[in-house]
Amino acid sequence: MGKAEAAGLTWEEIREALVRFPTEKLLREYLSQCHGVSLLSMGSLVVPWPPSGEPLGVSNRSNDHRLIATAWITKGGEVSLAFETDDPGLAGRPLYFVAYTAESLDSDLLTGGSVWLRRSQSAPGRFEARWWLGHLRELGRASPTLVIRYAVVDQ
Repeated sequence: MGKAEAAGLTWEEIREALVRFPTEKLLREYLSQCHGVSLLSMGSLVVPWPPSGEPLGVSNRSNDHRLIATAWITKGGEVSLAFETDDPGLAGRPLYFVAYTAESLDSDLLTGGSVWLRRSQSAPGRFEARWWLGHLRELGRASPTLVIRYAVVDQ
């Protein structure tokens, strides 16, 4: 995450901003005014906990339709994220994300991280990033849904 830190944006700051600013407009203004960073794309993914032992895949597009976010839950309960785009303007950019439930939002977030959108090995012209989020046991089931907010920023 060296480039982001050099731009004055730390993981802790983007994590807090993703939760604190619920709309794209507010997040865009905060990043621009406080850190001189442009918000390129953002979105939210709401993932319902599947019935016990059932695999599940949930996808949606970012607010500007430039990015597809997918959460996969395996039969064994492992949760992973995938981000894909055909937009070369997002290629090589950092994508930050946070995961939380209604219960975890007021305390510590469940998890989060950052990935870089890299050229796909299997699909020419596509850029992607993957992340193993954790296991359902670790993420907790106190809430019926997991919320993932994500943002791609320009450095």
